[in-house]
Amino acid sequence: TNAGWNAVYDLRAINTKNPLQLNYKANVYQNTGEEWKNVKLKLSTANPNQSGLKPELNSWYLDFYNPIVYESERKNRERMYKTIPAQSEAARMEMKPDEALIQAQSVSDFITSKQTSLNTEFDISLPYTVSSTSKPTLVDIRNYEMKASYSYSVVPKLDLDAFLIAKATGWEDYNLLPGETNIFFEGTFVGNSYIDPNNITDTLFVSLGRDKRIIVKREKMKDLTSKSMMGNLKKENYTWEITIRNTKTEPVGIHIEDHIPVSQNSQIEVSLIDSGGSNYNKQTGKLTWDLVVTPAETKKVTYKFEVKYPKDKQISGLN
Repeated sequence: TNAGWNAVYDLRAINTKNPLQLNYKANVYQNTGEEWKNVKLKLSTANPNQSGLKPELNSWYLDFYNPIVYESERKNRERMYKTIPAQSEAARMEMKPDEALIQAQSVSDFITSKQTSLNTEFDISLPYTVSSTSKPTLVDIRNYEMKASYSYSVVPKLDLDAFLIAKATGWEDYNLLPGETNIFFEGTFVGNSYIDPNNITDTLFVSLGRDKRIIVKREKMKDLTSKSMMGNLKKENYTWEITIRNTKTEPVGIHIEDHIPVSQNSQIEVSLIDSGGSNYNKQTGKLTWDLVVTPAETKKVTYKFEVKYPKDKQISGLN
């Protein structure tokens, strides 16, 4: 527990026509009290602090509850002597430095990897010095190219800027571990993210930043929005329009997200009158469009929905 390593990554996109560059690195640390001078490192994805034994599932018995005083006293005594597992030294010493500011010599050419049935080991033939301090030593492991497609995504209800998204595939081949990620686009540091192989799907989505050259507008069409009475019901109609203008010199694909309300009460009825050509998810209320906008082109999408509810009631969160 006095030594370990954490995965860290640099993700670089040269432009929107080339693959993503993934720099797989390790923050190696040790707190043994002595300096490791010119040592050869072996990094393993195995976790020696986690048991590899399969748990045994015992029979599940039921009986009537029959409390016994001495049994409760015995359990209390046992509980007093139980100890809470201390946080591992590795977890306490985990550092999250700003990798965008750290420079280190690349040693990926000196590394060989061995894939076992369960884990991956990286043998580093170049000697390294790892001091017994709180500051980790940065080691390059591998440089990979990941196939990627690029498109824009916008959620105009929340933010009118368009975000450039890289969609990378094939990351499963690289035996990645959870780790902090520094993202670079066209040579510029754009922000931090986090890679968690346990939570991502077969496609890795990376946000590369905002593009002000795509102009987005979302507005309520007042002349098509109305409120009326129908017997004991109040009826409200809403129409929204989203406008996308491409001022770039090349066509762009853009993914648009919006939504309509979802009723959580049987007395409130929500109907989508016009989806505007979107894909509609009735369970979540989400509307999505995928458009291609050519240079200097403006495209508009419009959707309409209706809400009915008792006239003596008020609805929260509709506007």
